[in-house]
Amino acid sequence: MSKNNSKHGFSTTCVHAGQEPEPLTGAVSVPIFATSTYVQDELGKPRLGYEYARVTNPTRDRLQTSLAALEGAPFARVFSSGMAAINAICTMMKAGDHLVCSDNVYGGVPRLFNQVLAKFGLEFTYVDTSDLRAI
Repeated sequence: MSKNNSKHGFSTTCVHAGQEPEPLTGAVSVPIFATSTYVQDELGKPRLGYEYARVTNPTRDRLQTSLAALEGAPFARVFSSGMAAINAICTMMKAGDHLVCSDNVYGGVPRLFNQVLAKFGLEFTYVDTSDLRAI
Protein backbone atom coordinates (compact mmCIF):
# COMPACT_ATOMS: atom_id res chain seq x y z
CA MET A 1 0.00 0.00 0.00
CA SER A 2 2.06 2.93 -1.24
CA LYS A 3 -0.70 5.53 -1.44
CA ASN A 4 -3.52 6.58 0.81
CA ASN A 5 -6.21 4.35 -0.68
CA SER A 6 -9.43 6.34 -1.08
CA LYS A 7 -11.55 3.37 0.06
CA HIS A 8 -10.00 3.66 3.53
CA GLY A 9 -10.18 6.61 5.88
CA PHE A 10 -7.14 8.25 7.42
CA SER A 11 -7.49 6.35 10.73
CA THR A 12 -7.65 2.99 8.96
CA THR A 13 -4.64 3.90 6.86
CA CYS A 14 -2.74 4.89 10.04
CA VAL A 15 -3.36 1.47 11.55
CA HIS A 16 -2.90 -0.77 8.51
CA ALA A 17 -0.54 0.81 5.96
CA GLY A 18 2.72 -1.15 5.82
CA GLN A 19 1.43 -3.72 8.30
CA GLU A 20 1.22 -6.79 6.08
CA PRO A 21 2.29 -10.03 7.85
CA GLU A 22 6.03 -10.67 7.75
CA PRO A 23 6.53 -13.27 4.97
CA LEU A 24 9.13 -15.54 6.57
CA THR A 25 7.53 -16.06 9.99
CA GLY A 26 3.99 -14.82 9.41
CA ALA A 27 4.30 -12.36 12.30
CA VAL A 28 1.23 -10.10 12.24
CA SER A 29 2.99 -7.15 13.91
CA VAL A 30 6.01 -5.82 12.10
CA PRO A 31 9.07 -7.27 13.85
CA ILE A 32 12.19 -5.21 14.49
CA PHE A 33 15.08 -6.63 12.51
CA ALA A 34 18.09 -5.70 14.63
CA THR A 35 20.74 -7.22 12.40
CA SER A 36 23.35 -5.35 10.40
CA THR A 37 24.03 -7.91 7.67
CA TYR A 38 22.06 -10.58 5.86
CA VAL A 39 23.05 -13.92 4.30
CA GLN A 40 23.68 -13.87 0.57
CA ASP A 41 23.16 -16.89 -1.65
CA GLU A 42 26.32 -15.80 -3.45
CA LEU A 43 28.34 -12.62 -3.81
CA GLY A 44 26.01 -9.83 -4.94
CA LYS A 45 22.86 -11.99 -4.67
CA PRO A 46 21.16 -11.24 -1.36
CA ARG A 47 18.07 -13.15 -0.28
CA LEU A 48 14.86 -11.10 -0.53
CA GLY A 49 16.94 -8.05 -1.53
CA TYR A 50 18.47 -7.40 1.89
CA GLU A 51 22.24 -7.31 2.25
CA TYR A 52 23.21 -4.60 4.74
CA ALA A 53 20.94 -2.77 7.19
CA ARG A 54 22.29 0.70 6.40
CA VAL A 55 21.09 0.21 2.83
CA THR A 56 17.70 -1.33 3.59
CA ASN A 57 15.96 -3.61 6.05
CA PRO A 58 12.41 -4.93 6.47
CA THR A 59 11.64 -2.76 9.52
CA ARG A 60 12.55 0.46 7.71
CA ASP A 61 10.73 -0.68 4.55
CA ARG A 62 7.50 -1.04 6.52
CA LEU A 63 7.89 2.40 8.10
CA GLN A 64 8.52 3.99 4.69
CA THR A 65 5.41 2.26 3.29
CA SER A 66 3.32 3.56 6.19
CA LEU A 67 4.58 7.13 5.87
CA ALA A 68 4.05 7.17 2.10
CA ALA A 69 0.46 5.96 2.55
CA LEU A 70 -0.26 8.61 5.18
CA GLU A 71 1.11 11.36 2.93
CA GLY A 72 -0.54 9.98 -0.24
CA ALA A 73 2.92 9.73 -1.81
CA PRO A 74 4.34 7.01 -4.05
CA PHE A 75 7.24 6.46 -1.63
CA ALA A 76 8.95 7.84 1.48
CA ARG A 77 12.49 7.67 2.82
CA VAL A 78 13.57 7.58 6.46
CA PHE A 79 17.04 8.10 7.91
CA SER A 80 18.80 7.30 11.14
CA SER A 81 19.34 10.98 11.90
CA GLY A 82 18.58 14.45 10.62
CA MET A 83 22.16 14.90 9.45
CA ALA A 84 21.90 11.65 7.47
CA ALA A 85 18.80 13.03 5.72
CA ILE A 86 20.57 16.33 5.02
CA ASN A 87 23.58 14.49 3.62
CA ALA A 88 21.33 12.48 1.29
CA ILE A 89 19.74 15.66 -0.09
CA CYS A 90 23.02 17.55 -0.42
CA THR A 91 24.73 14.75 -2.34
CA MET A 92 22.14 15.30 -5.10
CA MET A 93 22.99 19.00 -5.39
CA LYS A 94 25.49 20.57 -7.78
CA ALA A 95 27.29 23.90 -7.95
CA GLY A 96 24.82 26.75 -8.36
CA ASP A 97 21.91 24.92 -6.68
CA HIS A 98 20.05 26.84 -4.00
CA LEU A 99 18.50 25.26 -0.89
CA VAL A 100 15.93 26.99 1.33
CA CYS A 101 16.34 25.88 4.95
CA SER A 102 14.50 26.60 8.18
CA ASP A 103 16.23 29.16 10.37
CA ASN A 104 15.48 26.94 13.38
CA VAL A 105 17.66 23.87 12.82
CA TYR A 106 20.38 21.96 14.62
CA GLY A 107 23.50 24.16 14.77
CA GLY A 108 25.56 21.68 12.78
CA VAL A 109 23.37 22.26 9.73
CA PRO A 110 24.32 25.89 8.98
CA ARG A 111 27.93 25.09 9.87
CA LEU A 112 27.93 22.27 7.28
CA PHE A 113 26.18 24.47 4.73
CA ASN A 114 28.13 27.71 5.26
CA GLN A 115 31.60 26.40 6.12
CA VAL A 116 31.80 23.28 3.95
CA LEU A 117 29.21 23.00 1.19
CA ALA A 118 29.23 26.69 0.18
CA LYS A 119 32.84 26.13 -0.94
CA PHE A 120 31.43 23.77 -3.61
CA GLY A 121 29.19 26.47 -5.07
CA LEU A 122 25.98 25.58 -3.23
CA GLU A 123 23.80 28.43 -2.00
CA PHE A 124 21.65 28.49 1.14
CA THR A 125 18.90 30.75 2.44
CA TYR A 126 17.47 30.49 5.97
CA VAL A 127 13.81 31.42 6.54
CA ASP A 128 11.14 31.19 9.20
CA THR A 129 9.33 28.12 7.89
CA SER A 130 6.29 28.83 10.08
CA ASP A 131 5.62 31.78 7.75
CA LEU A 132 4.45 30.46 4.37
CA ARG A 133 5.14 33.83 2.71
CA ALA A 134 8.78 33.63 3.78
CA ILE A 135 9.15 30.26 2.10
